[in-house]
Amino acid sequence: TKHLIFVIIKILRGVVMNLTDISDDNIADYKKFEQLYSENLSMYLSRIYPDKKSIEKWCYINVNDENIGSIWLEKVSENTLKLGVFIADEKYRNKGYGTFSIKEMLNFAKHSKYEIVTLNVRITNHMAINTYQNLGFRKTNQYVKNNGIEVISMIYEL
Repeated sequence: TKHLIFVIIKILRGVVMNLTDISDDNIADYKKFEQLYSENLSMYLSRIYPDKKSIEKWCYINVNDENIGSIWLEKVSENTLKLGVFIADEKYRNKGYGTFSIKEMLNFAKHSKYEIVTLNVRITNHMAINTYQNLGFRKTNQYVKNNGIEVISMIYEL
């Protein structure tokens, strides 16, 4: 099955962090993100759910037994995945949890024999752009989406 148990644990400065597959058994926990999205997450991203038809990997980002965000990979083609990620609560941002999660998903993509990971990021989300560039993503395009939001497309070659 596509949704095998995927748990990565990192212990850093007394913090236990892991990525846990999202499944039918734990999807109810995801509802809390919908409220946070309507309050402030919509400033940073267009959606908080991956495209169900193309999910390759979808995980909770969990810190000390609390789901603080989500990360996913969607299959675009035989060799390309698209990354989506968010940290829901501001108090958990800029602490390295997103960076750790992205690195783990890039490792998953590489071991799964994909060659490219892409993403779109809002042009106003400077912290995320810097994080992606520091991880090795490079800008490929800049455009205005149908919803009127200007984004930068980025690519990571595995």
